[in-house]
This record gives sequence, structure tokens and C-alpha cells, in this order.
Amino acid sequence: MLKFGQKNKAKIFMPLVSARNKFGFTLIELLIVIVVIAIVAVIVFIALNPLARFQEARDSARISDVIAIRKAFELYAFDTGHYPLVADWDSGSIIATLPSGMDQTYLPFIPIAPIPADGACTDSDNTYSYSVSDDLRNYALSYCLGQNVSTIPAGFNIASEKGLTGGAVIIPPFVCGESVDYSGDSYPTEQIGAQCWMAKNLDVGTMVSGVDQTDNSAIEKYCYNDNPSDCGTYGGLYQWGEMMQYGLLAPGAQGICPNGWHIPTHDDFTTLERAVCSSGSCVTDFPFDTATIGWRGTNEGSTLRYWKFTQFNALLGGYTAGNSFFDQTVSAYFWTSSDLVGFGPWYRGLTNSGGNSGQVLRSNFDTSYGLSVRCVQN
Repeated sequence: MLKFGQKNKAKIFMPLVSARNKFGFTLIELLIVIVVIAIVAVIVFIALNPLARFQEARDSARISDVIAIRKAFELYAFDTGHYPLVADWDSGSIIATLPSGMDQTYLPFIPIAPIPADGACTDSDNTYSYSVSDDLRNYALSYCLGQNVSTIPAGFNIASEKGLTGGAVIIPPFVCGESVDYSGDSYPTEQIGAQCWMAKNLDVGTMVSGVDQTDNSAIEKYCYNDNPSDCGTYGGLYQWGEMMQYGLLAPGAQGICPNGWHIPTHDDFTTLERAVCSSGSCVTDFPFDTATIGWRGTNEGSTLRYWKFTQFNALLGGYTAGNSFFDQTVSAYFWTSSDLVGFGPWYRGLTNSGGNSGQVLRSNFDTSYGLSVRCVQN
């Protein structure tokens, strides 16, 4: 039974419902109309410039790939202190062995770039190409984007023109005075003049005894009196070929030094000697030539031996010849990467004994001798 006023309200309401049923759209009809409009819009959109549409689709895929690669690189660097090696990249995945001995996977499969290349990009440009700096602290990733070859170095925004930002973990450049971690050991460094030197004798490789060091896949070293603890204190002793790693026997070769460092040349040592020289006759005492040999200078040897004068801190590790060892705690002998043909490679000698204790010896040794090694930054 309708109360007062309800009858009139019902009469007003019912025609409105009937009108909607007669002239409106059902939900299904509305959805069909929307889908049809969307399909037509897509067809028109592609028809206007189909090549541009496909290029943009490929660019989107490339940007997504690059973001994934960048994240893997930065996480790898955060855990290890450096970016991946090129060999890691070439393996098709980004995996690191952490100090715990566990393998950590950062990118199980390096993405394959969508093809074909666009515009100025060639097919080779269309691949994701990776390079890393000598000190492993910077990288560049090259790829095709926006019809041109793009390059992303570490720490820069990725495709900023697409509205993306970096926000990555950035490892600051090496500053001389910081330690260098290499092959399980830490090497202090010292700025001396314009050069950055390791302030510790190199100790890398596996100890061998009673045999010549050989060209194989392992770095070999001698320890004084075949005592491994002496290598820990004074560093290893290396034959010249082993130090140079047999391949590129040229002044300034990396040899057994870490990336970003090299075996000092004859001129590198001359530059060092001049940097610590204060006699007023430095140019004549330490000439850049290959004719001047013997004990040179006045107090430069003492300066390089004692830490209170310079952090070069030459360690008196002696040398080895013919399976015998000589002069530990008395003298230090350092190879250079410069070979004076017919006379043998250059070396430098320091001693705390006799009238030459303040001087530096520059001369040549046979390559079979085992001497100490220092590295200087590239």
C-alpha cells in the first residue's frame, strides 16, 4: 500500500526507466564501442608513420635492457669494488665470486638487442657493447637508441632524453694515497712528484723453488731462502720474463702489475730519482740516458729507503741468482721494464751498507736474476 506521495513519485520514476531502456546503451555495447575505437586509433596511428612506431618500440625494449644491465653492473661494483671484467661480459652473464666464496648472480643472461638497427646504427652498433677502464672503475655501454649509437658511461644518466635518471652507486675515481687491493693483498700508494707509486714490494703468484720461472698460466715467484713468510714481509722475487709476463716485452708493460699500473721504465725511475733529489745537481746525477751507470746522487737512496722521508719505503729484499739468495736486509734491487739490448734489463739498487748507502745504483742484470718489483700508476 502506497503512502501519501509515493504514487506520484512512482509515476514520475517509471517513465524515466523506460526511456533509458529505449534510448541508452547497455554495458556490453559500450565496451564494444570502446574496443572498436581503440583498434581504429591504433591502425591510424601506425598507418601515419609505421617505421617510427616500430623504432620507438625497439627503443623502449633497448632502454629496458640497458636499465637491467646498469643495475647489474652497479650491484656488482657495490659488492666487489669494481665493475665486471670484459671476460665476465663475454661469458653472457654477470656473476661474481664474493669474499665468502659464494657466487652471486647479478644478470643470468645479458639481453640480446632487438633488431634491426635504425638510422645511423649498423647491425654491429645494434648489439650491446661493453668496455671497461684499466682500473675497472669506469665502464661504457654502447647501444642503438633513437636511430643513433648511444653510449652510457658509469655514473651518468641513462637515456636522459627519455626521462630516465641514473641513481646508481658510483665508485669514486682512485686517488693516490689510497690502498690498492690486488690478488688478496693490500698495497699502500704514495704520490711522489708527478707519479703515484706502490709503497710496498709486489707479492703475487705461487712460490716455486729450485727451477726457472716459466711461461704458463700461473704467476710464479721466489721467496727468500724458500721461506714463504719472507715474501709476506719483503715481497716476491721475480725473473725479468716472469715479471713482464713474456708477451709484450716493451717499456711500460703491465706485466704482473694490476690493471691501471705498470712495471716502471728506466725513465720512470729516473723521474722518481729527480723528484726526491735536492742536491742541486739532479739533472747531471740522474740523466735520461742509457749510457750513465753506477752509483748516482748523494742522499736519494736514503730518501727512498726510509719512510720518514718518503713513503716509497724501499724494502731490502735482496735478490736470487742460480738458486742462491743474497743481501736480504742489506740491499734492494728493483727491475725496470726497459731492456738495454745486449746488456740486459735496467734495474735500480739501494743499500744501507758502506759508502754508497745514500746513493742509487742504476745498472743492468741478466734476466735470470730474481729481483723485487714495484708498480707505478699509468
